[in-house]
Amino acid sequence: MFVLVAVSAMSQTTEPPIQDLSVLVGKQVVIQRTGLCQPKTFNAVLTYAGKTATVLAVTPKVMPKMSSSVMNRMPPQARELLEGKGAIILVKFEDGTEWDSCAAITPSTLVDFAALVPGQTLEPAPTPTTTAPLTKPQKCPVSIINLTSGNSLKASMVVSMESQGNSRSIGKSFLTVKYQNNSNQEVTGIRFRVSYFNSVQEIQHVSDVITPTGAKLKPKKSFTVVQPDWVYVGTEKMKLSGWVDKVVFADGTSWNDDGSKVCAATSR
Repeated sequence: MFVLVAVSAMSQTTEPPIQDLSVLVGKQVVIQRTGLCQPKTFNAVLTYAGKTATVLAVTPKVMPKMSSSVMNRMPPQARELLEGKGAIILVKFEDGTEWDSCAAITPSTLVDFAALVPGQTLEPAPTPTTTAPLTKPQKCPVSIINLTSGNSLKASMVVSMESQGNSRSIGKSFLTVKYQNNSNQEVTGIRFRVSYFNSVQEIQHVSDVITPTGAKLKPKKSFTVVQPDWVYVGTEKMKLSGWVDKVVFADGTSWNDDGSKVCAATSR
């Protein structure tokens, strides 16, 4: 919850949380005990805690869209980011210096970043004048059965055989995608996209996984594709979220995700 000012200063009342951070532009805020960065850098300083600044800009953090089934399994803070509620906040202090929030701030983390100076009024965010037409949800021609990343002997042996016995892959980390053809047609190619989340539930890397050329998958059959991912993961074990991006069928037709990522799954 976002508390505008201390309870005693608000006559024991608490304002509802801000959902659209853009209403803060032009407002004066008191910076909390949090790090600030010079724009376009990640060198944080803590020297501005307790000082007053003016919000110059709120830049939304663009995130990939996820299906509702995936979103419902996400932690609240990560879900806010994926819903497009996160933003980088740029402020200016009385000494003329400008600093930003380093990372995206969401409605639930705003209380840790800044508090509104008393006596100011927040105008409500503009309401959209048009509504998007209702569209029929996509059906998944291919579903992800299992999505994992880690040190798998079986996966490393598969990659080693495919690379003609390159044993240097043994003991490394691999991305494994097991999938099933749900359609009534033979599938000749699939592109998956996989997001890697770090410890603060931010997307650190997005990887494309494409099935081998010439591999065909009959209806209702499953298959597994494996590729090294230690370049992105190192020794960490990251949470994954993957979705089917494109499917090509044997008759030359194709299916493309419409942006809803309805054919998605997360790592266990």
